[in-house]
Amino acid sequence: MMERIADIQQHIRKRLSEIDDLKERKAARELLLEGLLPVFHLMEQRYLDLEHQIRREIEIPNEKYAVYMTVIRKEDYDPINGTLYPVSSERTEQKKEREPRREEPEPRREER
Repeated sequence: MMERIADIQQHIRKRLSEIDDLKERKAARELLLEGLLPVFHLMEQRYLDLEHQIRREIEIPNEKYAVYMTVIRKEDYDPINGTLYPVSSERTEQKKEREPRREEPEPRREER
């Protein structure tokens, strides 16, 4: 912040030295260095304060949304455990075991 103000001040001083008329240079110096520079400083400070306020309002604690994942066997899953949640509920439902499909042999064609 102060670096920017110092850069502005240095730039103003450099440009003031280019003014040949001493009365005009003095008036410009008073206006720019003593009037406008404090306004720049105040605005810079207000923007920083606003930025800090916004960051404080939207700051989310790191531990608030932490996600941990693991893989366990279905038999080891306990639905009353408050720390484990299945990725999809279909994975925890007991499925009826289906009998394996029997492939029926294709009818034989008689060769002529």
